Amino acid sequence: MSEILRIGVDVGGTNLRVGVVRDFQVIWEYRHNANFSRICREHEPADALARIVAELAVAIEGTHREYPGAQSVGIGFPGFIEPASGAVSLSPNLPG
Repeated sequence: MSEILRIGVDVGGTNLRVGVVRDFQVIWEYRHNANFSRICREHEPADALARIVAELAVAIEGTHREYPGAQSVGIGFPGFIEPASGAVSLSPNLPG
């Protein structure tokens, strides 16, 4: 049986962290000063979201290139999530 790799993403107000996990252990980690709080303050919500998603996509794609056997991605996002829609309704680290 092969080991299962998973990609975990932590979206913060000022940092983006991406890790690869095997057997509940982080085997690789990438940290980036993303300053998503500033992006949210300086751009309209739809544009800020597009910029954040684009940056996440680049980080996840790069990680998956390095670890192509990763089978899933989990993303942690600061704030409160609306259960019905899955949308972030309030995020103290990401204004607007």
